Amino acid sequence: MGIAALLIGLALARQEPLPPRHTVLGNIVLMVFTPVVRRELDVTDDQLDKIQKAFGDTLLFEKDRIVISLAHDEDLDELTNKARLALSPRQDRRLKELFVQQNGALVAADPEFARELALTEGQKTKAKAVLNDTAAKLNALAAKPGDADPKTETKRIRRAAIAEIEDALSNVQKEKLNR
Repeated sequence: MGIAALLIGLALARQEPLPPRHTVLGNIVLMVFTPVVRRELDVTDDQLDKIQKAFGDTLLFEKDRIVISLAHDEDLDELTNKARLALSPRQDRRLKELFVQQNGALVAADPEFARELALTEGQKTKAKAVLNDTAAKLNALAAKPGDADPKTETKRIRRAAIAEIEDALSNVQKEKLNR
């Protein structure tokens, strides 16, 4: 399974809807479970064990995805940050690069990347609005695929969202993103 083909299902045991950021971007650290990323980062079995332990019993491995089932008091960002500690600084840096390659300008909606890109409040608002709209479209597609091929339609929706966010970035921010 390649990076672009990685499907991460995030199922919450709680009643609140899944935050759009997680619906659209997926979870950065779970990328290490794909063979391509694991080789690229040279992730050891010990590191994978530490990552799994950081998530506790919330991870369920299915055929083509990893499902995260969270209890009311569990915070996905907190678990993710804890799991990233299993990686070396070099591995984490490269993982972030791969995450950007997979998600393009959509990462601007992630607080960590928004800080690194030094987004203005207006740009953050725009990125969040695009992300919310994209999540709604992807959720609607998943609920009722229609006649279009779901993979093709997902790519189309994501490409349009990436282009919309890129239009809101300065040239300097685009350069930072593409480094």
